[in-house]
Amino acid sequence: MNDQTKSLVEPRCGATDFINRGADLLAASGISSAAKEGGRAEDDEKRGYQLWAAMSQGTMHAETGSYVTTTGYNLSVGWAKEGKLRAAKTLFTPFVEYGRGTYHTYLDDGTHGSGKISYLGAGLMGRIERPNGHWLEAALHGGRVRSDYTGTISAGTVSTYDSGNTYYAAHIGIGKTRLLRTGDTLNTYLRYFYSRQDGTSAQLNTGETYDFDAVASHRMRVGFTFLHREDTSKEIYAGLAYEYEFDGEGAASVQGLAADSPALRGGSTMVELGYRFIPPDSRLSWHIHMAGWQGTRRGMTGNIQVSWAL
Repeated sequence: MNDQTKSLVEPRCGATDFINRGADLLAASGISSAAKEGGRAEDDEKRGYQLWAAMSQGTMHAETGSYVTTTGYNLSVGWAKEGKLRAAKTLFTPFVEYGRGTYHTYLDDGTHGSGKISYLGAGLMGRIERPNGHWLEAALHGGRVRSDYTGTISAGTVSTYDSGNTYYAAHIGIGKTRLLRTGDTLNTYLRYFYSRQDGTSAQLNTGETYDFDAVASHRMRVGFTFLHREDTSKEIYAGLAYEYEFDGEGAASVQGLAADSPALRGGSTMVELGYRFIPPDSRLSWHIHMAGWQGTRRGMTGNIQVSWAL
């Protein structure tokens, strides 16, 4: 197999990283902001329901043995309801998600591939928070992801293909929120993220049919968030986390011969900063979040969420 055929497999890793960014959006903005907004139901029972929408935009460079860079936006829209389970607060929200972007991949010898990635899916997300500050959250979602490829993997020959397959994703997190003497809070957490793209086949414009294996991503993230509340309507926070990707390997074969396999495996550090504004006499709340990554994943994303209490 020509070493440059590895370029044909890179979109699989790029699509997995892009789907993972959608899961990051849910963990960073989706459930936390919905929980904050749902908490106002104690003052007004009508505000136990809320619509929320979160969108993230950014560019991420992922090392794969070579590298793939994705640029685009991720969007989630959901409907949340707060409840009680004995002394604990609960939050449940179904949601739909969509993402669209472009990617560029480069091998060490300069081989360049590019294309578009998009996905559409739906899922469920929930959270339980006890009076002592311990909390548990989980999300399960899935849908359909599509990508295309254009690149030159042999002298003078441009190769293209289109592909589509099902994806699944989930995450579970545990943590504890501690009240500090200053009145600020410190939230420590551990989250596990999983995503999977099913295998698929694609025919190149040159006639060859490539069989792509499933791509599974396993990520573990540990971190903390320090939150300062200016008053009942304004919060600012900063956080630091370390994440390790255990897999994320893409593989493909044609006529029984295997192409080189890129992988997302490796560690990354994340620094985040956020601001949440909940006007006391309004049904709207706003959440702005920025995150910078360094390591196997390098780049910056910014997202904004708007929640509307019914």
